Amino acid sequence: FKARNFGESEDLAALFNELGIEYVLAAGFHGYARLRQGQTNYILTGGGGSPSKKRPKGQFHHATTIYVTPN
Repeated sequence: FKARNFGESEDLAALFNELGIEYVLAAGFHGYARLRQGQTNYILTGGGGSPSKKRPKGQFHHATTIYVTPN
């Protein structure tokens, strides 16, 4: 997985690890990616905000549902 980098990326990743952040959710990525860096899981998803329309063969629409429980 390759993402755009910005100046504070490494600082944020270090802070997430220092604070014990388990998950980071981000959107705006036109697809789905999931990775783990250190102790933090990153989930990137987003359909890009375009209205749904017929997709070329091999492509699909998606949605992400996340359940948060006390455990």
